[in-house]
Amino acid sequence: MIIFFGQMSFLQKGLSNKSLDEHKQIMFKDFIKPLIIDIKVEEYLQNNDLNSLSSFLEKEQGKEENVKAYKNYLKKSKKDMNKFNESLCANSYCSICNIYPSFKEDFNESRFLILGVSNENASNFFWNFITKYPICNLCKLVILCAPAGVVKFDKFYMEKEEWWKRNFYTFVNLDTNLEDLFKKNESLKKKISSDNPYKEFIVDILEQAREESIWTLQNILFVEFNGQYQSKKSNLKYMHISKFIAKYFKTYSRETIGRIKNRKLKVELIDKILQNEDLNRVIFIRLKEYIKNNANGADIYYSTLSKALLNCIKMKGDENKVKDKVYRAFFTGKEMREYLKKNKSENKISSLAYRLLNTAKVGNKKDFMDTVLRLYINSEMEMPRIFLEAFYEDNIDFETLAQSFIAGLITETKEVEVHE
Repeated sequence: MIIFFGQMSFLQKGLSNKSLDEHKQIMFKDFIKPLIIDIKVEEYLQNNDLNSLSSFLEKEQGKEENVKAYKNYLKKSKKDMNKFNESLCANSYCSICNIYPSFKEDFNESRFLILGVSNENASNFFWNFITKYPICNLCKLVILCAPAGVVKFDKFYMEKEEWWKRNFYTFVNLDTNLEDLFKKNESLKKKISSDNPYKEFIVDILEQAREESIWTLQNILFVEFNGQYQSKKSNLKYMHISKFIAKYFKTYSRETIGRIKNRKLKVELIDKILQNEDLNRVIFIRLKEYIKNNANGADIYYSTLSKALLNCIKMKGDENKVKDKVYRAFFTGKEMREYLKKNKSENKISSLAYRLLNTAKVGNKKDFMDTVLRLYINSEMEMPRIFLEAFYEDNIDFETLAQSFIAGLITETKEVEVHE
C-alpha cells in the first residue's frame, strides 16, 4: 500500500487487521481531536476566559501532548493570562502557518513521505543545521487530506518499473480562484483514462480562452508524486508549461502527437515534453523497436516532427522550413524503400535501417553519410539535397533528419498519411 502520512495515522498502521470504524477512531484521536482542542483553547484565550479554559481542560482526560502542555501552562500561570501566554509563546510555533504551537511535533518523512526527510540524518538540508521543522495539528490534518484533491494516473508505458513507481498522483494548479481550481482538477480527473490526459486538458483550456491561451497555459503547473512507505522511497515531479511548449500545444499538437497511434509512445512523449526533457532518447529507443518488429514508421515521423517543432519554437526559428525539411527527409526514406522493393532488395531494409540508426544515435555524421552515399551510388539515384543540409544544421539538427529518413525507410507508402 502506498503511504504518505504520519506515523500515528490509520494509513500507516495499515488496513489489514482493523475495521473501518477502528480506523475512523484512530483518525479522530490522532488528527481531529488535537486540532479541536487547539481551536477551543484559542477561543477561550481570545475571550480572556481562563476559568472556562480550565474547566474545559479538566474534562479532557486524553494523553494528547497538547492537553498535557495546556494543563501544565495553566498550572504554572496560576490562572494569570499574561503568564499563560508567555508559557505558550515559549513553545515552538508551526513553521508552516505560524498560527498554532507545535508541541514538539516535527515535519519529517513520517508526516509526509514525499516532501519530508529524515531530519536528523539530513542536517545539510536545513539552514544553520537546525533540523527541527515544527508543525501544528492543523497543518498535519491538511497534509493528511492532500490525496483528496489529487487524481491517480497510471503511467502504463513504464511497464518495467515496480507497480508503485507507475502509479502517480497528480494535481494541477493554476493562477485562479478555488472554485475554478476545483473544476479544473475535476476536468483532469475525467480525462485521466484517455491516451493523453494532459494534452486534452490543455486543449480544453485553449477552447475556453482563445485570445489569452498562451498566457493561460504558462500559468499551469502539474504536480505528480508517488511513494512507498515501507522502503521510504518517493518521487515528486512538477511540470511548468513554458511559453514555447504552450505555443506548440496550441498550434501543432493536433497534427503531430495527435496522429500517433501507439498509445504508449504518445503518453511517454507528452510526459517528456511537459518535463522539458530531450525527446531524442525516447525516439531512438522506439525507432529500434519499430525496426525490430517491422512496424510502420509513421509514429516515428510524427514524434520527430514534434521534437523539431518544439526546438524550432524555442530557438525562434522558421517553423515552416523545419516542417518541410522533416517531411522531405521522411519522403526521401520512403522513396529509397520503394526502390529497394522494386529491385528485390527488400530484405536489406532492416539491416540498413539498423546501421543508420547506430550511427545517428552517436551523432556520427560521417559514417551515416558514407552509408547513404553508397546506397545512392549503387542505386544510380540522385543524392537528395536534404542530406547536404544535414551538415549545416540550419534550423534543424542532424539526428532529427536521420530519424525522419529512417522512419520513411521502414514505412509502407500505402499505410501512412503524411500532411505537408
